[in-house]
Amino acid sequence: MTKKETVRSLRVGAVASLALLVLAWLIVELSGSGGLFSREVRFRTSFRQVQGLGRGAEVRYAGVTVGRVETISFDSASDDRVLVEFAVERQLANRIDENVHVRLERNGLLGDRLLELRRPEGQEVGTPLPEDSLLPAREPFEITPFVEGGEDLFGQVRSIAESLEVTTRRLVAGKGLFGKLLEDEEFGDRTLTDLEVMLARLRELSETASRGEGLVARLAGDAALAEELTGHLRSGARRFDRLAERLEDGHGLLGQALSDDSELARSAQDLRAAAASARALTTRLETARGLVPRLLFDEELADTLLADLQSLVASADSIATKVDAGEGTVGALVNDDSVHDGVTEIVGGVESSWIVRYLLKRNRKKGLSKRVDRILAESPTPNADLLELLAEVLPPESTAEASP
Repeated sequence: MTKKETVRSLRVGAVASLALLVLAWLIVELSGSGGLFSREVRFRTSFRQVQGLGRGAEVRYAGVTVGRVETISFDSASDDRVLVEFAVERQLANRIDENVHVRLERNGLLGDRLLELRRPEGQEVGTPLPEDSLLPAREPFEITPFVEGGEDLFGQVRSIAESLEVTTRRLVAGKGLFGKLLEDEEFGDRTLTDLEVMLARLRELSETASRGEGLVARLAGDAALAEELTGHLRSGARRFDRLAERLEDGHGLLGQALSDDSELARSAQDLRAAAASARALTTRLETARGLVPRLLFDEELADTLLADLQSLVASADSIATKVDAGEGTVGALVNDDSVHDGVTEIVGGVESSWIVRYLLKRNRKKGLSKRVDRILAESPTPNADLLELLAEVLPPESTAEASP
């Protein structure tokens, strides 16, 4: 190879190398890595959610782009955090200290997400943080929950609008107090007059109190009177508490009336039971057909029975009068001693006559014989008492026939 060819090859190689370097520089610039020869410092931060943020998103400080987001991943130290790693230029890294925090912002109203590095106003730059430090994050204000709840919000607004429309219609129709005030001029004037009178009276009361007149003014100006009144109120409150405790414990008539398990409550239950029984008895009397219900509800029958009772009482009174006067046989027996003596003599004569005694004894035995026949017909096995009675009044053969 000649010297000329060698020089040409070197020129071609140099041009190609320069072209490759330019291409590499363009690739790095377009990828947003901060330049081929620039040095960057990397930091980290974490958010609960990073919706809209992607790799290569801008990192700004005071509105100036100073870096790019490199990686987005889940934070291994926390289950609900997303770890974001970003790189900034070296010259800005000297401004990042412990007072700087990271916010997730939008590039415009509907633009993509980006990271904004902020420092509180009035804070001076402190000691720079080392590389790979974790910067505190401020969670962004999300409008999504409000948008998601917009349907309910619109529904509430619509409901309020409908209520306002109904209220307006009532006002226009003169319904309700305010509607009547708007519709009825006379009523509105009277109401306004009453309000003016009430305000005037309130003004008078205020002036009276300011002059030291009246109870309120005296209480405000006389500490001893206020203390005395307060003492009375406290004493009344304590007495009321004791009274309430006694009532709760069931003491006294009112306490028993308030208690469910007291003598008065049980008496009330008994009264209710008696009333129910009386109600049931009244119902049965109204529907029954016996003598007592008929006397209670059949006026004609009651009048007839009362007339019969009056007639019976009159007859009994007439008989008693006659007996008392000695009229008739019963009257003579009651009032005439000679009749009693005669009856006594007849009985004595009968007892002394053996013929009469024989006839009586015979007739008695006939009657007893008929009675025995009737008893034996009803019960062929009489008891021992009956046999003993028969043995006294009948011959022995009759008693033997009666025994089983």
